Amino acid sequence: MTHTFRFSQSRLMAVPLTAVWEVSGDPRRNVEWSASVRSVTRAADHYAVGESIEEQSVVAGPWTCRTTWTPVAIDPMRSRSFRGGGYPGIGELRPRQTFETLTNADGEQFTHVTYAIEADLSYGRLSSLVASALRSTFVNEIRESLESLERLCAGHRTVPVDVPDPTRVER
Repeated sequence: MTHTFRFSQSRLMAVPLTAVWEVSGDPRRNVEWSASVRSVTRAADHYAVGESIEEQSVVAGPWTCRTTWTPVAIDPMRSRSFRGGGYPGIGELRPRQTFETLTNADGEQFTHVTYAIEADLSYGRLSSLVASALRSTFVNEIRESLESLERLCAGHRTVPVDVPDPTRVER
């Protein structure tokens, strides 16, 4: 019997949505901010529905495993949903990232990011116990990842492609 469990963590980031979307949307950069990723072994420069990426991910301590993630839905500047996994003893994982822009009274933009994971566990009556043990690991890794993503995005500069560079002098 399979039981589905959900884990999530949110963070209000003091960076604009465009920076968060661009950085988190380049799977080659996952190693820079995702607490569980040690290397990206196969990925394009952006996520595309149906195009899998492969990573070397931490299981515990020095132990790693190969994980594969496939985007199943992308709503630009709002959300990304994936299916995948590869962790020993855990069935399919379904991560979902959601993004929302918030603006304060001074016009400063913030991004509210939620990273949620659904996990299928097939340990029968022990599934709840296993889920409890995994919960703190998953939630801590998500929290650390979102903190790292915010730091990385704070230094990321987005340049619109369709707007000429105002500092460029043409002769």
